Amino acid sequence: MRVLVAGASGVIGRHLVPQLLNRDHEVVALSRSGATSDSRAEIVRVDALDPEAVKQAVVQARPDVVIQQLTQLPKRFNMRTIDYSASSRVRVEGTRNLIAAMSEAGCDRIISQSISFLTANEGPAVLDETAPVASGLPPQYQLSVDTAIETEQMTTDAGGLVMRYGFLYGPGTYITGDGSFGQDARRHTLGIVGAGEGVTSFIHLADAASATVAAMEAGLTGVYNCTDDEPALMKDWVPEFCAAIGAPKPLHVPLWLARVAVGRVGAESAAHGRGHSNAKLRAALPDWTMRYPSWREGFREGL
Repeated sequence: MRVLVAGASGVIGRHLVPQLLNRDHEVVALSRSGATSDSRAEIVRVDALDPEAVKQAVVQARPDVVIQQLTQLPKRFNMRTIDYSASSRVRVEGTRNLIAAMSEAGCDRIISQSISFLTANEGPAVLDETAPVASGLPPQYQLSVDTAIETEQMTTDAGGLVMRYGFLYGPGTYITGDGSFGQDARRHTLGIVGAGEGVTSFIHLADAASATVAAMEAGLTGVYNCTDDEPALMKDWVPEFCAAIGAPKPLHVPLWLARVAVGRVGAESAAHGRGHSNAKLRAALPDWTMRYPSWREGFREGL
């Protein structure tokens, strides 16, 4: 297939482009910087916020499938000060521009990235795709949830596929040795909040990319969580992450102190967060094989 990847120079795109090429797909790599991880791709420098430029690029590419991997996240992750507005804008406007351009190019397949952790911290410890989404959050956090839902709605309205990735880890992400989480771990500011019973679902970048390729080739539509096989308790994953990068053992932090340090949303997510099931994706892609089925081996080998 001829595949157009928007956001080809992003952390997932850098894995996705070579995987697509290795599967003998033709790849047109759209990137604001003009950079990509594989010289075999056809590279087009485009700002996703420019509708005319996007239209021209998509029409000229004539893709069979468009994969949207657009992000503009801050370099540093800080729960108190983080600003997702730039990333929210590029995801919503970029997706809208891509879908509009697809109709001009005669393309009717789109895959968009989303996040599994947009759900409310209620119900069972591990949630599926039908769980209610979070509401009533402070504006900077609610914006991310609302953006994800708007992007998902545009994608499914177009008959496309939404991949709700879990917390991404690996080179270039926040969760790696030299990323924000690694820096915090070395400073002794990445702690275990409360009893450490909050749950997180992870996915390594390489596995997020391979799942996307497999889902594309299978022709999936709808919404799917894309996470590894083992939802992780905070009291388990934080010490293993610290050990994997050679950081000191983490401290235990009372919930009230975490609220002071990182704010209500961050503290509540750490203490009461939910994991996200990949059962639907596993059933749809029985032959998909992950490099790191568990974050445990991923932390040891894939950071």
